This record gives sequence, C-alpha cells and structure tokens, in this order.
Amino acid sequence: MKGFRSVLLFTIIAALLALAGCSSSTPPAEESKPAAPPEKKVPVPYTAQECFSRLVAQAHLWTPDAMPAHVESDLNTESNGQDGKSTIWRGIFASATRRSVRTFTCSGSRIPDAAVFGVSAEMETGYDPRVVPFDSFLLKTNSDQAFKMAQEHGGDALMKKDPQQPVVYVLEMSRGQTMPYWYVIYGRSLKENQGIGVINATTGAFVRATK
Repeated sequence: MKGFRSVLLFTIIAALLALAGCSSSTPPAEESKPAAPPEKKVPVPYTAQECFSRLVAQAHLWTPDAMPAHVESDLNTESNGQDGKSTIWRGIFASATRRSVRTFTCSGSRIPDAAVFGVSAEMETGYDPRVVPFDSFLLKTNSDQAFKMAQEHGGDALMKKDPQQPVVYVLEMSRGQTMPYWYVIYGRSLKENQGIGVINATTGAFVRATK
C-alpha cells in the first residue's frame, strides 16, 4: 500500500511540474514587421510673398529698421519659374542706422549644394548707395500674379516657342520711383533673356514689355 501511495504521489508531483513548465513557457515571438522606408524629403516651391514675409521677419531680428531693396528668385532643377514659384528666393535688406546691407535666403530646396532648407542669412556688408529700399507693405502683387500679367502681354508667345522657357523674377524700386516693380524675365538673367515684362508690384498693372 505504501508503495502504491508513493508511486501515486510521485505521479501527481510530476504532473504538476509538467503543468508548471507549460504555463511558464515563453509565448512565441510576434513576427517582426519590416522597417518603414525613410520619408522622402520633397522640395517646396514658394511664391514671392510666401517667402517675403519670412525674409522680412528674419531681417527685423537683425535690425528693426531693415527695409527690403531687392528680391530675386533662383533657377534650379526643382523649378523653372513658369508658375511664379521658386524653391529659393533671396532678399537684400538695407539698414540706415547700421549703414549696411544683408542678404537673406528663403529656401524650400532639397538639392544638397543649394541654400539650406528654411531661412538663412549671409554676412553683413557695407551700405551700397545704389540700393533703393522700399516699405514692405508696397508689395501687394505676388509673383504668380505678375507672371499671369506678363503672359497676357507677350509672354505666352515666348512660352509657345519654348515650353521649357525658364522665368526669373526680380523685385526692386529705382531711384525716383514711389513703388517697386516686378521684372518678369523670360530667360536666366537680365543679360540673357528673350523678353521682360514689367509689372507694378503695388497695383498689379502691366507697365511695359522690354528686352
């Protein structure tokens, strides 16, 4: 009888140990999910006014009396300027109190050797007497509006001749003028162009076509 009890007890203990081993076993690991691909950084094209407000804000951090004197778009593989947009806009600002000028850049570019994404500043340089500053509020006509106006006055014909025609935008005010003007340049620069449309940057009125 004692032997039977011993065997029964041993059997019970062995069964309990087996159950304990099963309950403490590690559950199967979940299948590992493939890593998500890195997010592709795409370029951001801006109209002039989208960048202009950022440039003005940055210039006022440099000096409160900073006034814009020249704004220009840049050409690259990300944008040919045909829609009034560019991934890079540069603005020259002048300070009467500091007797100096400084260039600020607004970039939405992803090109490695282009201006860094965001707003950046170059070194302060001496005042240039040829610079004619203007009040920021005078810019009321955006670059895409200036492009549309230039298209209606000869630019469309140039675009039909060359569908890949690059377009550069320059904003400035000459001495003796009371408002800044857009120069919509059908070409890579003022010297290398097929035609230029001049638009009043305050009223939006077409002024003339030149070359």
